[in-house]
Amino acid sequence: MDLLKLYVLYSRFISNEIQANPKYALNHYIVKKIRSVKKEVVNLMITVIEKSNNVNVIAENFITPLLDILQDYCNNIPEAREPEVLTLFATAVEKLKGAIAHLVPKILEDVFAATLVMITTDFNSNIDHRVNLFKLLLAITENCFQGNH
Repeated sequence: MDLLKLYVLYSRFISNEIQANPKYALNHYIVKKIRSVKKEVVNLMITVIEKSNNVNVIAENFITPLLDILQDYCNNIPEAREPEVLTLFATAVEKLKGAIAHLVPKILEDVFAATLVMITTDFNSNIDHRVNLFKLLLAITENCFQGNH
């Protein structure tokens, strides 16, 4: 949970830097380093979910706080959104299956519109976002919907 707080704190710092200096903030050395820390925090969370043997503990104690990362993704400017966040939630859906199904509307609400604008504006940019969004949608359709085969 401390890493989640660090992620949110760093995200706010980046947003403030972008507001103060929109043309140069994302290329600033400190902002680049902080973004790499944010990516590593998300990658660590992905690993925790993947390696966990107790799905109930993850579902009850870990997923709800992760929604802060999702909200951050939605509220950030497109250039500051990390594609790993999409992978994080795809991994959570694959691991937790029906236990996370009640959060699918919230996940889609926060991710879909924000990412769709990014991937439809310029088809040559944001390739990681595009791929990770489709992986998330695939994970949701395979693991959270009941259907007859």
